[in-house]
Amino acid sequence: MRALAPLAAAVLLFVACQSAPVSIFTLEAVEHEPHPEGCEAQAIAIHVNDTAGNPVEGITATLRTVGTDGVETTQTTDSNGEAVFTAASEETTYFLRLSRTEDDLSDTVVVEHFPACTRNLTRVTFVQR
Repeated sequence: MRALAPLAAAVLLFVACQSAPVSIFTLEAVEHEPHPEGCEAQAIAIHVNDTAGNPVEGITATLRTVGTDGVETTQTTDSNGEAVFTAASEETTYFLRLSRTEDDLSDTVVVEHFPACTRNLTRVTFVQR
């Protein structure tokens, strides 16, 4: 039994080191601009590129409001690497997280959305490594 103890410890250490998800997404930019559909439209647009600048399809973006209600919505990036959420009509803080699989979640990003006509489209860009 003593001969197996170091091996068991090594296996436990390996499992512990492998269990934490590794972020493969890097936040590149957060920009606020006027929505092309006018002052009443409110949106948060997520865009994901690969390191060569090509859009990445099939990434799950999860947006959750900060607060006690914690309303959560999910979209998947399209062939242009974009997922668009309708945002609240008042200033709202969101948590944003990306994933391709359960093992490669992004870090949680805090996104502030502003309803003013000059800032009612929030663009968040990520690069997938």
